[in-house]
Amino acid sequence: MPPLIIAITNDPEDIRYLHTLTLNHQLRHNAHFLQDNLCHLINTPTTDITEQIMALLNTQFAKLPLKIDKVWTAQEAADIKALRQQLKSTLGLSSQDMVIKVYWRAQ
Repeated sequence: MPPLIIAITNDPEDIRYLHTLTLNHQLRHNAHFLQDNLCHLINTPTTDITEQIMALLNTQFAKLPLKIDKVWTAQEAADIKALRQQLKSTLGLSSQDMVIKVYWRAQ
């Protein structure tokens, strides 16, 4: 099963470069990988990013037969705490299955 990638950017145009990457052999032969497994959220000052991620996951669960075994994320410090709790309860993952890092701190 290919990974589900959620890219969070501040600028809608930032996602374009991901569509130009050279994918590995397995993903290159999955005709719908970029369409189905690369999701984009735009972060704005009024965005509740945890709410957006969880809504996106629920949408993906309804569309695709997903079983998420591992999570890796790097986000703003304030968003991490709420997201960790939501992912842990929704996905039923242990702390060992989630790599959640603070990437930056809002000023």
